[in-house]
Amino acid sequence: MFFITLTLYATFYLNTISSIQEKVSETKSSSLFRNEQSKELEDIGLFIFKDKKSNQIIEISGNNNKRIKDSHLKLIGNFKEITDLSLEETQITEKGIRYITSLQKLEWLNLYKTPINDKGLKEIAKIKSIKLLPIGETKVTNDGMIHLAAMRQLEYLGLRGNPISNAGTSHLKSLVNIEGLNLAETKISDKTLNHISKFNHLEKLWIQKTEVSDQSIPVITNFKKLKQLDVSHTKITTEGIKRIKFKLPYCEIISSK
Repeated sequence: MFFITLTLYATFYLNTISSIQEKVSETKSSSLFRNEQSKELEDIGLFIFKDKKSNQIIEISGNNNKRIKDSHLKLIGNFKEITDLSLEETQITEKGIRYITSLQKLEWLNLYKTPINDKGLKEIAKIKSIKLLPIGETKVTNDGMIHLAAMRQLEYLGLRGNPISNAGTSHLKSLVNIEGLNLAETKISDKTLNHISKFNHLEKLWIQKTEVSDQSIPVITNFKKLKQLDVSHTKITTEGIKRIKFKLPYCEIISSK
């Protein structure tokens, strides 16, 4: 009986050791694989930042880097701890975005001045963790705005310079957690302000170079948390600006008048 017990114990011990060794080997291989991938990204000029404690990659920046291709996002998609990804003024398209939809810790995705279109926005909407989304001066149109409706976690949305109008902004009504909204240089007018009238957390609003007029003042002055407002080159009059200042004395108002 003693020898049977000893044999069983030895077998269990050896199996456990073997299992641990396999896991260690897998971890080392996985770590080596990720290191090779991060080096490949650094070789094309991307800046990579790691968490000091975990040594995991949490931020990647490649702004204005014309060497970045959609295929490189396939590598980036392997780093599951990433929270910040900035690819401003690159040539990334919806094909590349498909590779990073699994990054469910990603909170900041900067695609300003990229060729991202409505199909790309549909892919972006699959990343439920995103809070900050600058997608101004892209190819996103009214048709793509419907994909934003489900992104209720958004706290900042940048649409500056996109060919969108009141029809597109009608899909933003559900984004009530927005704190910063950039609609500058778009085709919006007073109807859009009605669409966002329930944005009670709004702190910064950019509507310069739009058709917004004094008719929107009752909505604007109802944003009690508003700290910064740009109404340069709009139809809001000098008298209208005075009314806003009176109602929102602590708000910084930028105007061309």
